[in-house]
Amino acid sequence: MAKVTSNEEFEAWLETQDQPVCVAIATRTALRVFPAACPPQSDQTSNVQNDLAVLTGRALLTSGVAGKMPTSDVIDSALSALSATRSAVSAFSATHSATRSAVSALSAALSADSANRSALSATRSALSAAVSALSANRSATRSALSAAFSAAFKDQHVLNDLGSDQWEDLYAQPLWDSAILRDLFDPIWTAFKISPTGQSDEFAFWVEWYQSFVDSSPMDWELQRRVALIDDEIWKAGAKAVAKEIQRIQAEYLIEKTPQVEEVFETDNGLYEVRGATANPSKLVDSVLSRVDFTLSTAAQSNHCDLSEISTPAKTLRYALLVGPDDPNTMEQFFRSASAQIKGKIADGIFAEDDEIKLLTDTLDEVALQLRADHPDVADATLSRLEQGIRELNAEKRLEAAARMDNLLEGTGERLRSELSLAAEITRDGSSEEATAEALRQSGNRAGKITLAERAKKAEGSGAMAGVKIGMRAQKLVEFVISVLSGGG
Repeated sequence: MAKVTSNEEFEAWLETQDQPVCVAIATRTALRVFPAACPPQSDQTSNVQNDLAVLTGRALLTSGVAGKMPTSDVIDSALSALSATRSAVSAFSATHSATRSAVSALSAALSADSANRSALSATRSALSAAVSALSANRSATRSALSAAFSAAFKDQHVLNDLGSDQWEDLYAQPLWDSAILRDLFDPIWTAFKISPTGQSDEFAFWVEWYQSFVDSSPMDWELQRRVALIDDEIWKAGAKAVAKEIQRIQAEYLIEKTPQVEEVFETDNGLYEVRGATANPSKLVDSVLSRVDFTLSTAAQSNHCDLSEISTPAKTLRYALLVGPDDPNTMEQFFRSASAQIKGKIADGIFAEDDEIKLLTDTLDEVALQLRADHPDVADATLSRLEQGIRELNAEKRLEAAARMDNLLEGTGERLRSELSLAAEITRDGSSEEATAEALRQSGNRAGKITLAERAKKAEGSGAMAGVKIGMRAQKLVEFVISVLSGGG
């Protein structure tokens, strides 16, 4: 079909599309009006308003993840999100349409048979949200209605040019692709970002997450997947509980992405300090090969897990073991790929989970992390991703990163304080992309470890550092470095 120009043509086109296309269309349509679901701008908003906004964000995030990674665990999370959001959708009429649009996007991700109808429903709900955001000005209302449908039409035009199988490229397109929509929703979004609620810990992640779509550079989908899989009981506990769990996820994610051969520990006087460790790359590879070979053979010989030597994950691992001595970077990538394959097959019921296969996936995750931390060739690949993100940082963002490093100085020991101060100085200077990337990688990893340590202390009811709130300051640096890794810096 050619490029659509009317509602009827758009509806007819949706009827011909596969589920992933409809999910992407529905998700982007609902994303455009997400600011209408954010709490009103005041010094204090009710917990119910905040929770509804987070539920709307959860629905949109999960629909996007389900469209890209429709594994059984993600679909289960999508079902829970759909139920929770439907239950809350009538709480406030002002946010009802934006939240209902998110519900339609989730519905598209959950049902292939009705995905096209759900995408159309998301578009219609987005229209209602646009109208609700306007005054009684009828001319403006008519313009907003036209712009909302035109935005969906433009997504169809993109796919008409690229081919529907390129639907993932939609997320790199402008979200508000008309002056009318931008003039309508950008002021609402900007006002929310600088409001007390938008600046709060409860919304730190959601502001960064939504801004990444506004910037046409979505947050790393693996990080989004981990947020989507947060236990339903935590979502039910409200925005504050969700924010704390997301902080834990971000810290662990950053430690994985920016591994560091060292230990961050707390001294007897309650200060955080760092000490180095040594690693021999060739001995590391030998150890990794031996461990993976043993756990793979054990799992393949199991009579319960259904993993065999002819399965794709086993073939992937055997190839990784073959090339590992000469190409540790490729080996590490295949380890992560095989682990993801196995976990997906367990989630889909193709493999049964027993002690042997769990030992294999745990070993793969551990050795992949160890390779990224301790092997120079693998660590260089991580550094190159940071360098790419740093090329896109402006001077203002570099100064922001340096300031977050400076904020960590209080509560650290002599060596860690000196190295954080030097990292901040290198980042402010910014003359070397490689040096700045290394400073961000090192500081981000350390901040992630401090964040996790502070969370553990809080859970135990201890915490000598509570007075200086180093965990909160570390989390701010974690969030910044993740945004650079995701391309949203």
